[in-house]
Amino acid sequence: MKEISEVEIETFVQATEDEEKVVKAVENIIPLEMRTNGKNLARESVRGVFHNPITIIRLKYLQDAKKIVEFIAQNLSKSDKQYLLQTLNQRIDKNHFFLRFGKQELSQGRIEIKEIRDVVKVRVSFTRNYSDLDKIIALLQEVELI
Repeated sequence: MKEISEVEIETFVQATEDEEKVVKAVENIIPLEMRTNGKNLARESVRGVFHNPITIIRLKYLQDAKKIVEFIAQNLSKSDKQYLLQTLNQRIDKNHFFLRFGKQELSQGRIEIKEIRDVVKVRVSFTRNYSDLDKIIALLQEVELI
């Protein structure tokens, strides 16, 4: 049975950043065998508050979404997992679980939870069978994310 229906990854690329480097950093959340060097990402150009150019990049995974969550869990520190557990109520909305990772840390190959502005956001969506909070928590514990 499929428990996780989708993983969506999103970040903003500021005008001062190298988009290629940001894409490589974002893909550090994904298992090596699933990386595509940015080939499957969507780009959207927008303007910031001060009319600065910003590119929003998004990756969506429907197939093998659970593998991404397991990869993240394998690479998170115990203290980050504990922090996720402590902030669980703020991270779950209906059948979605939200994570934020430091973009700078990802560019250095480290997956670390951050609550700063310059982050890579990850939304994990669960199937309808996992809309119950207890089932979501049990699954997150099963994959050792919390």
